[in-house]
Amino acid sequence: MLTARRSMTLLWAAVPAVPVLAAVCLAPDLLFGGCSAADRSLREPLAAETLALGTPDGARTEGDAYGGCDEDDRFAYAGRGYAEPASRSETVAYYRAAAARHGWQPAPPDRDEPAWRRDPSGERIGLCFTKPLRGTTAHLAMSWDLGGGPGWTLEARASRTGGAWC
Repeated sequence: MLTARRSMTLLWAAVPAVPVLAAVCLAPDLLFGGCSAADRSLREPLAAETLALGTPDGARTEGDAYGGCDEDDRFAYAGRGYAEPASRSETVAYYRAAAARHGWQPAPPDRDEPAWRRDPSGERIGLCFTKPLRGTTAHLAMSWDLGGGPGWTLEARASRTGGAWC
C-alpha cells in the first residue's frame, strides 16, 4: 500500500524523466541525429533555386539532377552537373549575374571545401553565395572539376538543424 510519503518519493523520482521523454517524443531527429523533417523540407525549394538560375549558352547537363539530405551533417541539398561551354570566364560571369538577379550574395567559401581550392592552372575552382531561404541561410556553390577537367557542378544546401556551407 502506498503511503503519502512513498507517493511523493515516486513522483519526485519520475520528474527527471519527463524532459527526456518529451525530447524523445517531440524531437527524435535532434536527439538521435540525422536530418529533421524541417531539413528535408528544404530540398524542393533548393532545387527550384538552382533551376531558376538557368545555364550559360552552350552548357549541357551531365547526368540527372540530384538532391537529398545529408544524414551526418543534417543539411538538404540539390544540384546538377554540367558540361563546360566555351570558357570558364563566361561561366563565372554568367553565374555571378544570375545569382545577383535571384538575390544571392557573394560569400567566402569554407577553406576546406572545393570552392576554395585552385585547379592545376591556379584558377579558383568555384564560387560561393548565400541567401535567406525559408527562415535559414542557403548556400550556393558552383565548383569546377577538381582535377581541372571540363565541367562544373551547381549545388545549393541549407539546414534548420545542422550545418551547410559552400
